[in-house]
Amino acid sequence: MRPSFVLLLTVSACAAPFRTTIELSEAELQSRLDQRFPIEKSAIVAKVALDHPHVLLDATSDRIGIECEAHAIAVLAGEHHGKVGVSGRLEYDRETSTVYLVDPEIVRAEFPDLPQEHLPMIRDAASIALKTNLARIPLHHLDGVPERALVQSVDVKEGRVIVELGL
Repeated sequence: MRPSFVLLLTVSACAAPFRTTIELSEAELQSRLDQRFPIEKSAIVAKVALDHPHVLLDATSDRIGIECEAHAIAVLAGEHHGKVGVSGRLEYDRETSTVYLVDPEIVRAEFPDLPQEHLPMIRDAASIALKTNLARIPLHHLDGVPERALVQSVDVKEGRVIVELGL
């Protein structure tokens, strides 16, 4: 056997036992989100307030979902209540040792009593509110230098948020 191949086998065998995962609980994620709400945004033609977020972890998606209660007041459509569904991805920042929810986007907006022609303006106002107030939501801070140095990945897998640590 060549020495470089033996070294590679040795390093691989040693690295495997030093892998571990941390699962972020839905309750922890919910607590972090609750701290960031309610949010409001006023635009020229509409005002939207989002409140009471609820974390949604879907086993078939690699993103985190949030469902919020929404209160909208539109110049031409009056006052309406509904729900807004938001989806975002995870990002780990090594400098702050923090897992963030980033790039929130509206995937669903339901206002049962709102005329359909007014829905785009409400959706746009809610989207602006998210991008200006929730562009980067801190979800979890990893304490300790070893964790900070060894984070390999942060993913949503099978409806769970998994932080993989290792060499």
